[in-house]
Amino acid sequence: PLSGSAAGISLHGFLSRPRAGYGRRQSDRQYLFVNQRPVDFPKLSRLVNDAFRQATAKSECFPFVLLNLKAPPDAYDVNVTPDKRTV
Repeated sequence: PLSGSAAGISLHGFLSRPRAGYGRRQSDRQYLFVNQRPVDFPKLSRLVNDAFRQATAKSECFPFVLLNLKAPPDAYDVNVTPDKRTV
């Protein structure tokens, strides 16, 4: 389990352990939500993937990720793309 908060934004979820054998070869098991709404969050995905790769020393590993960010509605914009998935 993972949780934390700062500056009015809280984060809750799960992340696979950064150990050998815990990563995946594909990033297909990464689920990101903002206020319980599924989103594509490229910067956060890259941040998590890079940190996982540094911890495991394997460049082809991706973690399992399930994260929900709770933020005030005026802190982000979902109207970037028509499908409203990119933040």
